[in-house]
Amino acid sequence: MNELSHLLRRAREMLPKLVEMRRDLHRHPELGFEERRTAQRIVEELDDLRLQVHTGIGRTGVVAILEGAQPGPAIGLRACLDGLPIQEATGASYASEVPAVSHACGHEAQCVQLVGAVRLLAFMRDRLAGRIALIFQPAEEIDQGAKAMLADGLLDLVPLDAVFGVHGHPDLKVGTIGIRPGSINASIDTVTIHVRGHYGHGAFPHRAIDAILAASSIVTQLQSVVARNVDPLEPAVVTIGTFHAGKVSNVVADQAELTGTIRCASPTVRVLLFDHIQRVAEGTAAALGAKCELEFTLGIPSVVNNQRLVERVRRELAPVIGPENIVEPPVRMGGDDFSVFAEKVPGCYIHIGFADPGSNRVLNLHTAEFDFDERALAIGSFVLAAASLIALGQSR
Repeated sequence: MNELSHLLRRAREMLPKLVEMRRDLHRHPELGFEERRTAQRIVEELDDLRLQVHTGIGRTGVVAILEGAQPGPAIGLRACLDGLPIQEATGASYASEVPAVSHACGHEAQCVQLVGAVRLLAFMRDRLAGRIALIFQPAEEIDQGAKAMLADGLLDLVPLDAVFGVHGHPDLKVGTIGIRPGSINASIDTVTIHVRGHYGHGAFPHRAIDAILAASSIVTQLQSVVARNVDPLEPAVVTIGTFHAGKVSNVVADQAELTGTIRCASPTVRVLLFDHIQRVAEGTAAALGAKCELEFTLGIPSVVNNQRLVERVRRELAPVIGPENIVEPPVRMGGDDFSVFAEKVPGCYIHIGFADPGSNRVLNLHTAEFDFDERALAIGSFVLAAASLIALGQSR
């Protein structure tokens, strides 16, 4: 039995302890930059492992460093701390005890998987050549945590040679992982469109310029941006999510405001989308006598996996978990600010199967009913520990 097979066996043996920690964190979710109890619970879990622990990185983040016996590369392993402003409706015995806040994206699983991974690696401290940095990141759900940790000097504290992250995948069965080179999650940007017309009496619309009509037409015409300007093989989304206009039923509105999300996998498509959204919105407004102003807010880039890391992980995990359990998923249009780390150092983001193999239940992230098969905790712990050893060249 090789090193990675030993890791997998030990990870499965840890499962009861991992489940206990997961359920505690699940009962007490916290929103972005408020994860004080979560961070303290993690620090307590790491207390007996003789790590260098740094708190308050990125406001509420924690960085813990496992030093190997010999010098070598520095590998980062990242997990997210925060929950979502969603009232849980699972009915589980371990359901959230915090009103209107829940772990509806599985971030508590990431924290537990990272603690599990370092417990596996700590047994090997005397044989490790390098450093493992555990990055417990706040505020992923608001796309601010990774930036905050970098601004607080994360890469000065521990200059990384590679960084790994995992995320539960609701469509993959437990025991299966998803990994692909290149883009694996989308970029996230926001557009705000201010439409300006001229108010008037609703009985005399010909004397006004209707901002609602112009804004409605813009919403409709924006559907052509992806459909007629983006290569059908390139994933991209433009969704208008809010529409605010008008105050009185018998007055033609003179202003309207739209906001929307823009998502894609390719930096080239990202620029193309901005350009076409602007041209379509301005042209449509002008055709109806109105004017519009657009504000683009850059969010986070797409998550781009380093090809060399992906190939090494796939090659070395296949004999242990079975090549049939390593799949190449399509790009997910959800984003993750792990991309901010992966812009700085080579990164590898891996999907961990969350679904019960014996059930046909559909899991959806960011919903009140979301839950997952807890056996994924052991798999995620193993994958993070194994990826570290693979990156250090010590997996055999």
